Amino acid sequence: MTLGQLLFLYEQSIQGLAEHTQGTRKSILKIFKKTWKHGLEMRVGGVSKGQLHLWLSDQRRRLKNSSFNEYVRFLRHLFAIALEHKAIAESPAHEFKQVKADKPIRTTLTWEQFLAIVGDVRTQKFNADAKDAADLIEFMGRAGVGTAECANMRGEHVKFAADHRRTHHVSDGPAHLILLGNFWVLFGPFRSRFEKG
Repeated sequence: MTLGQLLFLYEQSIQGLAEHTQGTRKSILKIFKKTWKHGLEMRVGGVSKGQLHLWLSDQRRRLKNSSFNEYVRFLRHLFAIALEHKAIAESPAHEFKQVKADKPIRTTLTWEQFLAIVGDVRTQKFNADAKDAADLIEFMGRAGVGTAECANMRGEHVKFAADHRRTHHVSDGPAHLILLGNFWVLFGPFRSRFEKG
């Protein structure tokens, strides 16, 4: 089996993946074909770990950690296919390790900036749901919940007398109890909505 034939099999193997994932894998495949210096007619059994390591190192310079990890997965998957087709006895890519993904820098609004956004949404003239949308955004900001937690929250999850709320995220399992100081200051404006259930 040649490397070109293996790449053809690889391309066939990713057809059932999600569109975005396919796009990522096809992009890496295209780059591999363009930048592999040893030709695609070489036998798969002739590809060495050292050759793959040099190719991966060339790519590493321009990639963030998460993208580099995609390249490592590409090589592992590529040579796993070669193993399945008995073109090789051992994968030259099996020892390649992924690196720790970069932690994204997430900027946080100041309280004043947040309230300015809420105020802007509340005053949108051509939005029939402006008040409700602003209330939801304001509640999410005050409660410190995201869309998933907020979507699952019901009136029975907020206990005004006990100064707490329960949030539940589908993937997290049981609900989480969060105690809140100054509960009335934060959530007083939303009490009637929760009491309606």
